[in-house]
Amino acid sequence: SVPDDFLGYYNPESSIDNDIVNRTRGHLKHMLRDKSQLKYLRKMARLCRRRGYNLIVIISPARSDYCNLIHPYFIELSLQYIQHYMGLAGINMFADSAFTDDDFCDSDHLNAKGAIKLSKKINNIIKEISHD
Repeated sequence: SVPDDFLGYYNPESSIDNDIVNRTRGHLKHMLRDKSQLKYLRKMARLCRRRGYNLIVIISPARSDYCNLIHPYFIELSLQYIQHYMGLAGINMFADSAFTDDDFCDSDHLNAKGAIKLSKKINNIIKEISHD
């Protein structure tokens, strides 16, 4: 059950790992894990297709210090996999210049201001896609 006051972003009151290098290494480790875990994304994509929905995978924005520690190759590889192998729409907002460090509560989670900004951008993208 989702709380009524949940706004779709990370709660900064929960534990935050301030060691950006260790946080980044941990995320990279997960990015390189066994591809069999992608079966859940494939299942979700099939379900969306059966129900007539278009699934859009968004690589969300990250704070500048986090972006500087992730080689763009990993992001591009993820996007290519999503688009070409899985046949899904993929949108890369990882290093989107519309987001500043003030939009984040930590290295890779948006605060309320950033979440609202991202939601508006996604809404505009969906409107553009719907008109094509």
